[in-house]
Amino acid sequence: MAQNGDTSTRTASDQPATSDPWTRLVAAFLRHDRTTPMRLAEMIDNHPNDAMGPLAKGYMLLMLARRELRIGAMDALAEGRRRLFIRPDARAAHYATGLAAWLSGNPRGAIAAMERVIGDNPMDAMAVKISHAIRFMLGDADVMVAGGAESAV
Repeated sequence: MAQNGDTSTRTASDQPATSDPWTRLVAAFLRHDRTTPMRLAEMIDNHPNDAMGPLAKGYMLLMLARRELRIGAMDALAEGRRRLFIRPDARAAHYATGLAAWLSGNPRGAIAAMERVIGDNPMDAMAVKISHAIRFMLGDADVMVAGGAESAV
């Protein structure tokens, strides 16, 4: 398999077996693949009524833990909310709630929102990754090792 996200030598089995842009974005993000920004742009640009792209962008910017990226995360939240107004979606609403919580200084609120998503859809790998990443940033090692727990929020 190719290193550092080089997809030129990947086999078909290395690629997500879907043409769904969200699935491709999640797969790239989970692999820490250098194509993640391209997948994110594809999701945002080609699906103008889907809130998940901008909301994922907001979380990704905050996970970089750079103060100057907070404005971009705030813009992503605003765009996600605008898209939610156009096309309401309960899952995306939880993502928005969590992102707003984190932006307001409550990262545990973001974890709680992701845990609600996971409760509704245990296969939501992006929500699992976001919850785990925030716990890592907070130093919640005991909860991370235990596999997450709503009671720790």
